[in-house]
Amino acid sequence: MQTLKVHYTNTHEPLVIGYIPTILQSFLGETLHRFGVAYPEVVVRFQEMPPSEQVKALREGTIDIAFMGNPPNELDAEFAVKCVKKVPIAAVLPDTHSLAHESSINLASLASEKFIGMYEEKFPGRNSRIRGTCRCAGFTPNLHLQADSHASMIALVAAGQGVAVMPLEAEALPHPQVVFVRLHHPVQYARSTAMWRRETPTKSLDKYLKILFEHIQD
Repeated sequence: MQTLKVHYTNTHEPLVIGYIPTILQSFLGETLHRFGVAYPEVVVRFQEMPPSEQVKALREGTIDIAFMGNPPNELDAEFAVKCVKKVPIAAVLPDTHSLAHESSINLASLASEKFIGMYEEKFPGRNSRIRGTCRCAGFTPNLHLQADSHASMIALVAAGQGVAVMPLEAEALPHPQVVFVRLHHPVQYARSTAMWRRETPTKSLDKYLKILFEHIQD
């Protein structure tokens, strides 16, 4: 887990955000810029952590809001969950792959490949979604290796250990020797969500949620 602190001005009620790195490169940066301009008195703390740790931190009250990508559906009953955007799913290939230079592909063309999954204990539900995406293309993927982070998944693909499917926004992460190729079949999307406890939010979180909802409506 990595922690990043941004101090605008000291306050007794900071806003603590859990996130996965793909989100930081997406809408989170823009909404936090707006938040900093509107509420410069609030201290914002970022904690990079896998989705499973974000759920634990929400339950324990050590973070105020979680940005974990596409959470398991069963969490909707426990937390307030808001879809901020939908992100297309892409194939992740080594740059030496025969399909690496295509503008888009049918995922079925990768049916015979070995796939990289993610550890269930860190990314709950992610492998089920990978399988679901592949089944829409008519096959069940051979998930022969598990990654513990987005970076390690990309590194395993670069090392020729398999291919992967990831939200296209992960392309913003460093990915030497790897290409992201859009899918023209199946066209699938991952939810990019915000999640927080259902209890009355802190003043800082309430202020941020207003900014976030404005962003969604733009």
